[in-house]
Amino acid sequence: MKLLRFILIIIATGLLCGNNKMGPHEMLGKSHADSSLLSKHPLAQKKGGEKKPTLSLGVMYFINRGVIRDDMEAVKKFRKAAELGERKAIFSLGVMYFMGRGVIQDNTEAATWFRKAAELGNTKAMFNLGLMCAEGSGVIQDDMEAVKWFRKAAELGERKAIFSLGVMHFIGRGVIQNDKEAAEWFRKAAEMEHMRAIFFLGLMHAKGRGVNQDDKEAVKWFRKAAKLGQGKATFSVGVMHLLGRGVIQNDREAVKWFREAAEMGEREAISSLGVMHFVGRGVAQNDREAVKWFRKAAKLGQGKAMFNLGLTYAKGRGVIQDYVEAYAWYNVASAYGVKDAVKMRDLIKKEMGIAQIAEGQKRSREITSTISKN
Repeated sequence: MKLLRFILIIIATGLLCGNNKMGPHEMLGKSHADSSLLSKHPLAQKKGGEKKPTLSLGVMYFINRGVIRDDMEAVKKFRKAAELGERKAIFSLGVMYFMGRGVIQDNTEAATWFRKAAELGNTKAMFNLGLMCAEGSGVIQDDMEAVKWFRKAAELGERKAIFSLGVMHFIGRGVIQNDKEAAEWFRKAAEMEHMRAIFFLGLMHAKGRGVNQDDKEAVKWFRKAAKLGQGKATFSVGVMHLLGRGVIQNDREAVKWFREAAEMGEREAISSLGVMHFVGRGVAQNDREAVKWFRKAAKLGQGKAMFNLGLTYAKGRGVIQDYVEAYAWYNVASAYGVKDAVKMRDLIKKEMGIAQIAEGQKRSREITSTISKN
C-alpha cells in the first residue's frame, strides 16, 4: 500500500523532472516522411505549360479526387512531370517510394528522389532527407548530414526542420549539445505554431534547460500546446496542477486535465487517472474505477499501470485477490523496466506453489501478446 501511494508522485514528476531518454524517433515524431504536399496541392492549375497539369493529374489519382484512386497511374503522372523538371513531382515520387504506393516500397529510391527535389530547393524534401540521414533510412546514417539538410530547410522557413534542429541540439546529435540553442530553435518553431515545439518549450522552462526555470512560463506554453490538441502538453498541465507548480495546487483541476489527455489516448494520463481514483485525490476513492484505468493504460504499454495492476491483484482491491494474476502483471511490468517490479514479483512468488508460478508465467505471455506495440 505504501509503495502504491508513491506512484502518484513518480508519475507526476517523471515527465517534468526525469532524465530525457527519448530517441530521435520519439522526439521528431513517428510518422516522419512529410507527404503533406500531395494532399494540399492545388488542383486548379492555370497556365504554366504541360508539367503542371501532369502533376495535378498525379495528385488527383493519389487523393481520389475526380477520378478513381490509382497509385500506379499517379506514379506515372508524377514521373512524367519529374522528367520535365517539376520539383514537386520529383518530391512526390520520393513520397510514393517511401510509402510504397504505386511502386515497391524502397527507402533508397525514396531518398534518391528526395535528394533530387532538395537540390532543386524543395523544403519538404530537404526535411525528409534530413530525417532519413538521422535514422539511416535509405542512406548511410549521418547526423551531421541530417543537421545540414535541416538547416537548409529551416533557412527557407520549413517549421518541421526548425523544430528538428532544436531536437538535434537538445540531444547533441550532429552538433555539440546545447540547451540554449535548442530552446531558441524550439521558440522559432513555436512561433510558427509547431505543436511539439510549443510543448518542448514548456518543458525547457519547467526544467530550466536553456532558459530560466519558470513554472508559470512552462504552464503558459503547455496550455497553448494543449489547445492545439497536444496530448503530452495536456497531461503536463494536469501535472502542474497536481504539484502546484506555476498554478495553485488543485487535485480536481489535475483530474480534469488528465481526463482530457486520456481522451486523446495519452497513456500516462490514463494511468494517472487510475492512481487518482485509487488514492481518492480529485475524485471519490474507487478501487474498481482505478483498476479500469490501470488496465486501459497497461494495454497501451504503460509500465507503471502494469505494476499497479499487480498491486491491486496482490491486495484484492477492485478485483478478487489473485496471486497468479499479480505475479503475471509484475512479471510483465519488469519486462517494461519498472523499478521494484522484480522485487514485488519475487515477494509474491514466495506465497505461490509451483503450479501457480507456471500459470503466472503462462499468463505473462498471454498478457504480453495483447499489449499494443505502438
